[in-house]
Amino acid sequence: MKVVIIGMGEVGASIAETLSGERHEVLAVDIDKDRIDLMSERLDVATLKGYGANPRTLALAGVDTADLVVCATDSDEVNLIAALASKQLGAGRAVARLQSGEYEDAAPGEEEKGLHYGMFGIDMVVNSHILVADEMFDIARSHGAIDIHMFANNRIELAEVELPADSAVIGTKLRSLELPEQTRVGAVIRGDKLFIPAGEDSLICGDRVFLFARTGRMNEVEDLFVHGYSAGRVVIYGGNVLGEHLSRHLA
Repeated sequence: MKVVIIGMGEVGASIAETLSGERHEVLAVDIDKDRIDLMSERLDVATLKGYGANPRTLALAGVDTADLVVCATDSDEVNLIAALASKQLGAGRAVARLQSGEYEDAAPGEEEKGLHYGMFGIDMVVNSHILVADEMFDIARSHGAIDIHMFANNRIELAEVELPADSAVIGTKLRSLELPEQTRVGAVIRGDKLFIPAGEDSLICGDRVFLFARTGRMNEVEDLFVHGYSAGRVVIYGGNVLGEHLSRHLA
């Protein structure tokens, strides 16, 4: 796959490293010569010094034949313009990274989304700050989970919990556990091994257990495995995009 990545900051450089490591054909673009030189030294990628929103730069980068263009500079406007121009020039897909909340289009009373498809005609627009705030909210409302993921348009939850020594489920075969309806034990990490447990398996202290549940049922099953409580009083330091979005969620 031919990929053009515009912006060699922390995000762009990380994407370039990942994709080049997977043997994709990567071209790194940045206006900063030092960043471009660093990419040339560190990674097996082609480089181009230029302003990412300039049509001439995009033409030289060959976005018209690119399968994917990722716009990850520190400027929302540059990313949006570069992604739009790349699509017009013929790029297969274009992704723009946003950091501010100025381009969210949620109506009053609706929540912003960290991912937008087709926004302004761009294939995908990603606001990582809002995605992080959503993760923080899910963890805050859980009963002791160390990680939460949502699936199927937020209809299914996956929670990771670590069993304490006094967990009520330790030593009990899974088939004997009275799990709430629409909940399942999906997988277990024990030490450095991941396995899918069967009904005859039992859990031990320190196991990291992955629980699946319909949204709204997760706290019931979490309470069987750990003794956590959802956050009741929250202090948020920082009134940036992440803090503002998280405060609205919690309120």
